Amino acid sequence: MADPEEQRLKLRETLEKACKSENYDRILKVADKLLAVAPDDDDARRSKAVSLAKKDRCADALEFCGDDELLADIKGYCQYRLGDLEGALATARASPGGGSPEAAAHMEAQTLYKKGDFAGAAEIYRGLLESDAKRSAADRRELEANYYAAACQAGLGATAAAFLEAPAEPEAHYELAYNRGLCELDAGDAEGAKRTFEQALAGAERAADEDADTAQEKVDEAAPFVAQLAHCEAALGDAEAAAERCKALLKKKPSDAAVRFMATATLVRARDGEAELFDSHKRLKPYAQNDFADLSNAHAASARLLWAQCLGAMGKFGEAADALAKPFEDATHQCDAELLLARHAEAQRGSTEKKKKKPKKKKGDDADDPEDARKDAAEALLPAVEAALQNARSKGVDATKLELALAQCHGEAGGAAPGGGGG
Repeated sequence: MADPEEQRLKLRETLEKACKSENYDRILKVADKLLAVAPDDDDARRSKAVSLAKKDRCADALEFCGDDELLADIKGYCQYRLGDLEGALATARASPGGGSPEAAAHMEAQTLYKKGDFAGAAEIYRGLLESDAKRSAADRRELEANYYAAACQAGLGATAAAFLEAPAEPEAHYELAYNRGLCELDAGDAEGAKRTFEQALAGAERAADEDADTAQEKVDEAAPFVAQLAHCEAALGDAEAAAERCKALLKKKPSDAAVRFMATATLVRARDGEAELFDSHKRLKPYAQNDFADLSNAHAASARLLWAQCLGAMGKFGEAADALAKPFEDATHQCDAELLLARHAEAQRGSTEKKKKKPKKKKGDDADDPEDARKDAAEALLPAVEAALQNARSKGVDATKLELALAQCHGEAGGAAPGGGGG
């Protein structure tokens, strides 16, 4: 009969080889044999738990982990994968998984992000970046990318962009640069974001040329960067370039539905009102016919507003009102809806003030004064903003966005804004 210690050492050596080759079926077999002779072998227990999780047997892994603190990170990961976000969060906060506080922090941040607490996730990622923990350059980049993503979603893009330096090699690390660009956009730096996305796109296209097996894979690799570049162009006032870039991208039919919608939305917005109205209607109609169910919550809200705007421009005010009948979860979206409804109501009543007639210009005269044009536009918009603000307050909506819009209108129209006050 073989000596138990000799058998244990031999099995540990075999297990180590299996782990190096990442042969998870082999790892499970060897780990079970090792645990049969050494039930408390920590390496064998961890190897088995990891292998079960890697093979997507999360329920089995969760049962095996039990309350073992050394396997808490794997337990939390499996809870996360199985949709038990509260359990994953409790596990991450209760014990430093695998003896590593950083592993627990990563699990907590990932879970908070999944739950929609982007600010909480960003705070943890920033704490990790500020820590003295030693990590590889690749691990640092991954952490920065996660921080950028959470910060952008939390509306903290300016904070993140100021906290971290721009990637030294944006083309080589184009995914990191992409997230940096999103934060720059969130911060209102469309010019900086455009430069970042251009560099990131060059890197993505180079990677696709080297690694993509099909033309569709090449399109899909570059598509998110192209869509964001168009968004930057629109933000910078180059509507024509934005529209052309979006049309070219949509013609290539990228696989990602979110990217397709992003390009569609940018295209419709870039057209500014009635320009190519029926094409905009055609592009938005499939989303509306499916009640915007194929889109994320944020994209669905944007799509619903764009659809109602398009219907209103076509004079279909009743259909536009129906599209906006369901309350929006986000107060800013609801404010946009109230303003759109109020503008449609003004259009229906025909009570929008007409622009004052101006003397015909003689040949060689200068163009209209931009300040006068802004003043006229603000005066025309005032009644709709006031009505939208009243409606929003009556519904108990946080009307901050409309209050700011009203103050801006009064400022541009040359009159004093009325006193505030909630309802």
